[in-house]
Amino acid sequence: MSKINIYLFCLLCIIAYSDSYSQNGIKHFIFFSQDREAKKDPAFYLNEGISGAQITYKWRQLEPKKNQYDFTSIEEDLNFLMSKGKRLFIQIQDVTFDSIYYAVPKYILADTVYHGGADSQYNFTKDGKPVK
Repeated sequence: MSKINIYLFCLLCIIAYSDSYSQNGIKHFIFFSQDREAKKDPAFYLNEGISGAQITYKWRQLEPKKNQYDFTSIEEDLNFLMSKGKRLFIQIQDVTFDSIYYAVPKYILADTVYHGGADSQYNFTKDGKPVK
């Protein structure tokens, strides 16, 4: 096959595939991370091309004490977004990449049954040894 024939074949495959795959089902969400207030920007919630918001909630925030849950922030965000015709995509954070901040509840870190609960991120020395 010549290069032109390969190019035409690839182009034909792309066209055939794009016709068989409808993009009507694709939904767009804006990732706000933990900036919950950003969802109140009219540029976001008045945009009809955006289906909703993806917001991150720390596990520690949702379970302040063992088996005691606080979903107030999720409920507030959900109610606001629903009032604007938007959806909420929830991301629960259980990891951070900082040795000072932890996303897991305090009991996970303190209770010996969990063996410290979270592994710290390590940096490495020039000879490859981990350093906390």
